[in-house]
Amino acid sequence: MAAIAGNRERSWAILLCGAVFFVLSLWLVVWPFTGETDSVLHFLTAQRVISDPKIALGAWARPLHKLLLVGPASFGIIPARGFQAILTIALMWQTTRLAEELCLKRAWLTGAMLIWQPLVFALGSDTMTEIPFALGTTIALRLWNARRFGWSCVVAGLLPLLRPEGFALAAGAALLTLINTRDRVSRRLTYASLALIGAALWAIACMIVTGNWRYFIDVWSWPMSSYQSYGHGSLLHYLVRWPWYCGWILFPLFCLGIVSALRERRMRLPLALWGTIFVIHTLLYWRGMFASIGEMRILVTTSSVTALVCLYGWNLLANRGYLRPAIAWTLALLASGWVMVEYARHVRHYECFAVRDIAKYIQQQHLVESRTLVFTGDKMLLAELNRLDTNAIPMNRESMLAYLRSLPVGTVGMWDNRNAQTWYGISIDELPEMGFTILHEYRRGVPDSPEALVNLGWKASLRYVVLRKD
Repeated sequence: MAAIAGNRERSWAILLCGAVFFVLSLWLVVWPFTGETDSVLHFLTAQRVISDPKIALGAWARPLHKLLLVGPASFGIIPARGFQAILTIALMWQTTRLAEELCLKRAWLTGAMLIWQPLVFALGSDTMTEIPFALGTTIALRLWNARRFGWSCVVAGLLPLLRPEGFALAAGAALLTLINTRDRVSRRLTYASLALIGAALWAIACMIVTGNWRYFIDVWSWPMSSYQSYGHGSLLHYLVRWPWYCGWILFPLFCLGIVSALRERRMRLPLALWGTIFVIHTLLYWRGMFASIGEMRILVTTSSVTALVCLYGWNLLANRGYLRPAIAWTLALLASGWVMVEYARHVRHYECFAVRDIAKYIQQQHLVESRTLVFTGDKMLLAELNRLDTNAIPMNRESMLAYLRSLPVGTVGMWDNRNAQTWYGISIDELPEMGFTILHEYRRGVPDSPEALVNLGWKASLRYVVLRKD
């Protein structure tokens, strides 16, 4: 009977993964780009890797992510995002397997608890690094639980190549291995040293490509003190927004489940991982360090652990008879619908339609030829026009003003009241004074909502223009 039940749960898990992949595939067609500014930069960087390998060796580039993405990105944004959707399904499967190995009831539901996190769904088919990092941490946890400590250290050692938080987790894996008394000292030292594999490979690649093994350190993207550039926030920033991160359905389940999970010995390591990431980013944003800007999507890196905790909450209700089939299916439909509604409530996800309109106008009017210079405050336009990324301009008003004034006659570009105005402090109305003519304008009012579980939301105005220097 246990084998039959296990096979039935495995079938449900496979069916769930297939359904989620179908939805994510449709979603990336309807929403061709996302409003996550870094996502299009990751895509453009992946496209340039073959012609300029050095661009993938900086810390911001996330070298392992670019190595994985370079193939799909060479075929365009849709294949790149489709590949990321496959990684999301892999994360769902690995999280489900982790729940099974932890002997949790209804383990197949862990995949649902994962994709019902609004920001996991939002990044599910996006070219960001949080999902691949979460996949790596989940695999490392499974290997550790299987007592394959050496392989766990190898996977943890590769995490720095996906995100900078990986350095902390690699160090943590090495430390746990060293204090693990189940192995002799020599073996522990050998296994712990494997946590350095990512940094070693990174240094070797830098040496081969640039001749300087410290290249990724020399071009480190985030200054220790980033207060002036990126600001800082409350010590409670992530804690206050945690209900919004979870959403209406999962937040009560998380609150119920965390008490039970904390009592379980088997959950100590997953919760330690979750807490480490949470505390690190809380402190970094509070102190204004390493360009931490308080983005809640960062917590997607530990989304598999969040899913496990929520499953504890679901099981608690189910074991007490509160989740009869009709109620359970109703909650499932509400949670599935909520992540889509949450996605559609934010103005950043509508920017792609403005950029697509701008790109269509530029192409129809034949404004851009092979040698035409193109400038933009939103790199999404370059991806839409199938042009390679341009050199970055320092994110301050003075540098951008100097750059705009230096552009030759005939230069074509796009400016907007969202990213360009926010990052560079230059409004659209200032550009005609510098010799630019507005050729086309896109305006639209769209929904926008604050990062809060209970909010009324409001309308935001999108204004994008095509400009030419005359």
